[in-house]
Amino acid sequence: MGFLGIAIVSISMSVAFIARDVPTGDFMLSTFQAGQGFYSEGAYDQAIDKYRSVGDVTSVLLDDRDIIVVVGEVEATVKDAATYQVGNSYFKLFEEESQAAQNLRDAKEKTRRLAQAEEYLEQAVSFFSRVAEQSRSEELRVLAQGRIMTCWYSARHFEEVIREGREFVEGYPDHPYVVEALYNIGWSYYELKDYDNSILAFTELTQRFESGFQVSRALFQIGECYYDQERYAEAIPHYQALVDQADIGELTEQDVQRMQFEKVAGLVDETEYELTAKAQIRIGDSHSQLRDFDKAEDAYRIVTTVFSQERRLVEKAYQSLADMYFSSHLLAQCVDAYREAIDSAASKAFQARMQFQLAQRYTEASKEWGEDLFDDAIREYNVYLKAYAEVASSAGYSLANTWYEIGQVHYARAERLAAQGAAAPSRDAYREALQSYSTQLEQHPDPAFNMATRFNAALSQQMIGGDAKIEAIDGFREIIAEDPDGSYATSSQFQLARIQLGLGQHDESAATYAEIIAATADSSHLDVAHFELGLVLATAKDLAQATRHLLQVRKGSAQYSLSRLEAARGFVSLTDYDQALAVLQQGMDVAQNDGERAQYWYLTGKAYVGKQDYTLAVDAFSKTIGVSSDPLLQEIARYDRGTSYTRLERYVEAVEDLKILSDSENERIRGAVQRMLGMAYLRLNDSQEALKSYLELAAASTDLSERADYLVLILELHMEQEQYEEAVAVGRQILALELADDKKDSEYSIQEQVHFLIAESQHSAENYEAAVEAYREGLRRYPDSFYSPDMAYALGTLYFQMDRLDEAAATLEDFVTRFGDSPNALYGFYYLGYAHFSLREFDKSRDVFADLAQRFPDSEVAAESMMRVAESAFNLSEFATVIDVYQEVLVAYPDAPIRDEATYNMAWAYYEAKDEEAFVHGLRRLLDTFPESEFAPDARFTLGDHFFNKEMYQQALTEYQIVMRDHGDSKIALEVPEVLKNVREIIAYGEYEQAIAIFSEGLSLEKADNKAEAVEKFREVVPLFVDLMEKYPGTEVQVGALSNLGICYEFLNQWTDAVQTYDKVIELFENQEASQEAYQFAKGHRDWIVTSRL
Repeated sequence: MGFLGIAIVSISMSVAFIARDVPTGDFMLSTFQAGQGFYSEGAYDQAIDKYRSVGDVTSVLLDDRDIIVVVGEVEATVKDAATYQVGNSYFKLFEEESQAAQNLRDAKEKTRRLAQAEEYLEQAVSFFSRVAEQSRSEELRVLAQGRIMTCWYSARHFEEVIREGREFVEGYPDHPYVVEALYNIGWSYYELKDYDNSILAFTELTQRFESGFQVSRALFQIGECYYDQERYAEAIPHYQALVDQADIGELTEQDVQRMQFEKVAGLVDETEYELTAKAQIRIGDSHSQLRDFDKAEDAYRIVTTVFSQERRLVEKAYQSLADMYFSSHLLAQCVDAYREAIDSAASKAFQARMQFQLAQRYTEASKEWGEDLFDDAIREYNVYLKAYAEVASSAGYSLANTWYEIGQVHYARAERLAAQGAAAPSRDAYREALQSYSTQLEQHPDPAFNMATRFNAALSQQMIGGDAKIEAIDGFREIIAEDPDGSYATSSQFQLARIQLGLGQHDESAATYAEIIAATADSSHLDVAHFELGLVLATAKDLAQATRHLLQVRKGSAQYSLSRLEAARGFVSLTDYDQALAVLQQGMDVAQNDGERAQYWYLTGKAYVGKQDYTLAVDAFSKTIGVSSDPLLQEIARYDRGTSYTRLERYVEAVEDLKILSDSENERIRGAVQRMLGMAYLRLNDSQEALKSYLELAAASTDLSERADYLVLILELHMEQEQYEEAVAVGRQILALELADDKKDSEYSIQEQVHFLIAESQHSAENYEAAVEAYREGLRRYPDSFYSPDMAYALGTLYFQMDRLDEAAATLEDFVTRFGDSPNALYGFYYLGYAHFSLREFDKSRDVFADLAQRFPDSEVAAESMMRVAESAFNLSEFATVIDVYQEVLVAYPDAPIRDEATYNMAWAYYEAKDEEAFVHGLRRLLDTFPESEFAPDARFTLGDHFFNKEMYQQALTEYQIVMRDHGDSKIALEVPEVLKNVREIIAYGEYEQAIAIFSEGLSLEKADNKAEAVEKFREVVPLFVDLMEKYPGTEVQVGALSNLGICYEFLNQWTDAVQTYDKVIELFENQEASQEAYQFAKGHRDWIVTSRL
């Protein structure tokens, strides 16, 4: 969809005149050409300035319609072409900014860069739209509309792609580009998983066009749409249509070679030949999913025969055939597929891969199905070792890999036996695993497997136990010592900690976990370490420290759900019930199974019992019973629910639970249940149920005000139970009563309260448009009443949430102005500031955030707000203000986690303010105060650049070296090696020039026949050249120093030293570290010396 080639073809000027400030056609063309130059160099912002200068030209004396350029093969006026290129330039900026954002780890900076990219995208679309709407050239309008679709597709705004594509098809139904438009529409629907519309779009494409790659791909994608929906029978005809259309049987060898050339040349991502083969495989996959194995096998075999030249796809067909049978637990047929592949293949590497995968299948069947096929797996691996040793590495499965896998088979068998309680046989299997691992290490050492093998060997020794466990400990410690930064070192530390815990050494185990935490930056390792350390500390009854570590497990990690569960358990034991509930809320949504969810609900109930909130406790215990399949947990939860019902005087429900528990086998429960049952029956008086329905009370009430009170209680109950649709319905029922808008003795009327509750219910139900209207209606009726501040705040933040930023800013501005004493005022200012910031109204966001920090200096967002003040001022180029604000942040918030960011940003503010000394001082301050900051690598590198630009090369060298030493794993460190090489060359050359000066004096004296003085100069310069050679290996100076050192030795008649020196130059040339010229010089002098002087 990109048509960017633009060439100027003709100029027709009808008016010529002499005036310095009147634009001319030459001016427009030269400016446009300058823009093209900047564009080709990637200076898109400068290109935009030039293009827009062309567009801004207006003159009654100049008819720019006669200034024509060519876009692709389309003629257009230079103004239209410039506008088109502005769109292309903004699109390039969008691509650059998007790519840069994806590589950022800082979430805020990433969000900012993505927002900037989105702005560039909108600009690109705006300019392309202008061309599409206003250009006189229909073909250029077509190109522009195509670029709009490219923009939206690149940004994954698929709905916009669809809209633009449909407009194009409707506007240009007969244009050749319709095929691209329909193709993009189909793909956009596919990306949105709107398969029905994707099918319609691709079908329309195939009906409009008879041939071409898009037609073939459209047929394939129709099949994919059905396949992704598991509608396999409907997918097959479309894959088959593609196969039939290709008519593979009629393709000549030349046709296939042409297709392959097109792919190699980059003209297509895949050939139609390959696509057809993929479709044939998909036919097999579809039949496989339909469990029509005979047809699936027939389809796969067509690939192996008809498409035999596509070795990769043939291999895929055999693998799919084997997968089909394996997934259906038809191991014999799966094995037959691999054996057939081995027998039919001409390539031994292909045979080897099939043989290895066959062995893997036996292992997988043993692990996944519970079969005992370990001996079969080992047999097949032994076949691989004997038959394919010479091609093992090229096949992708080395001999080291094979012995490692054999060890893994023995290890898996050992685990199976251990789980079955067969202790002695399991130890024998672990010994077999250990023997296989030893074979790999001793006979087939391979860096790719050695460390994994040693680790698993130590694991096997750990499992064998006895004296072998001591060897395991030694093995783990050796791994840690040899590769302290490697992943297996960390895993070894984990195993050591677990061994210590198993031995009851809680303090030692905790210390080992603490070492892991202190040494690793791997988040997944930290998650495991914090979790397991938390469990160790909980076992040791140090609950405060246990919860601290458990809460450091990250959301999204495998341990997150259990970490929150165990932390909550600790908080309940510590009677910190609010913290327990907060932690449970964090983990509830990510509980991994019903067993975990039941534990979450149970602990939630216990926390509410601790808070004496028995209603919520009952709800939590009820959910425990509903979710759990553990009889013991169900019984305990039912007991606690019955107790809570009693506390609530809900004796009917209490009796129901207590009666079930009266036959419990747990004597302690049974005794307590009998006592509570007696009390419940006494309270019931045998006359009525414990609970009456609010609905019945409301229906029976003849007083409308009283009925409304009951209905409000029902509404609030629905809201507490998150039944928001029902809550809204009850609220509307109350409003329909048309009660007098009377506050009575309250601060608000029932109508005002209900308007607010309806809006809040819609908001909580995520019915945002309905919530907006409800809040607005409530504020219209009650602009300055009890619920007005809450409704205004909620409406403003809702607008913000919906990205309706202008409305959010207006509403929140009104809120903080009118209700500045509201409890929500703090966050009113907060979201107002961000609304202005997102709208790039930086003067307003600066003032709002400053106001927030002044009003609420001790709030949790005060420091953040000051940072936003500085960022807003920075965007306004108010660098003095930026500096003052960051200094205030550093003084006012000494414990804030963003102090390093403030220091770093302040340094750059000095830079923008042209205060170079303060800029350097600021970077130094960051590095001295926050050496572990995420900004430290960039700061250090920037200092290096600063000294380099100042030609202070030694200082620059030091800074760059520190980057490599202290921040070698940072992104910026990737740039350092090349920079270091250049700096060393510069430093070396400076010293080299000093030596050359003395050397040149010697040559001059020699030429003047002052041999004695010349000899002294050569003796003086020899140690200098030796020093340069040793100090700067790998540089051009090294080669120059060696060459001139050889000459010195010649003048000093030290012929052997000269030969040895020239030999070093020759060796450097052979290692590609010296030039051909240096080599020829050294070899010529060496040969002369050997011939005539030695």
